[in-house]
Amino acid sequence: MLRPPGPRQWGAHLGQVIWLKQFLEVEDKSAAINRTTGLDKQLKDMLKIWCRPKEKLAVGSHEYKEIIEADKELGVTCVFDDSVMEAMWGVKNLIRILVPQEQKALTMEERLPMSKGLEMILHRYGFDVKPEMVNDDIVETACFLYDIELVEKKHSRSLHMLDIDIKEISGLDSSEWRPMKLATAMKKICYPEEEFEIPPEMFSSVELLKIKEDAGKYRNRVNSYSVSEVYTELGRVYRDKEEKLRYMRSLVKAAHEDAMRLNQAS
Repeated sequence: MLRPPGPRQWGAHLGQVIWLKQFLEVEDKSAAINRTTGLDKQLKDMLKIWCRPKEKLAVGSHEYKEIIEADKELGVTCVFDDSVMEAMWGVKNLIRILVPQEQKALTMEERLPMSKGLEMILHRYGFDVKPEMVNDDIVETACFLYDIELVEKKHSRSLHMLDIDIKEISGLDSSEWRPMKLATAMKKICYPEEEFEIPPEMFSSVELLKIKEDAGKYRNRVNSYSVSEVYTELGRVYRDKEEKLRYMRSLVKAAHEDAMRLNQAS
């Protein structure tokens, strides 16, 4: 049995918001929960232990929701919606990590359909992956990419608070700059004498010239220590992102080749 803290906390970090409370091995699911007999004693006793009043139990199907809620003695309210479906898909794919006792492999039917979160990440980076092509490596790599995006998002808001200063001092519009570009600009402003690599495609010649010329004008407006920390962290995840994207490209290519071979064989 897995207990979620709340609907706003669904996300990639399932291990942080969903944890194992109790493991109950069920040989015949249809006997443990069905519309005719309801819940068997073992399952009902487990729900009595862990389901507290006014809490909602996330379940994997609308049928389960109706069966459990029909047991008035138990008095448990369930939730089954798009957010729960998304989380359940993640739980199924990470079941051996979250529930080490569960050794059964997922069937292809259980893997489908592809989760909306996974679909969005793959689409965002231009990867064309059909649901039947998804494997554990693709899911894991997509999770890494999402984690990297979270780091970028974490720093994006604070970095973009400097947009007004950059516009006022250097006349540059940085509102559409990526976090790494902003962090690099601030690093160059705070440490003008320090030599570090700047990708040539990151800044235009005009942008780079203005940043170098105006560095001294930003004094007392920017915390150089914070800038250094942010630049270091974003630099690390930027390199990780490039590595994970290369790996994902190879995984997707292999998945397409496998799918092509299966089609030819059939």
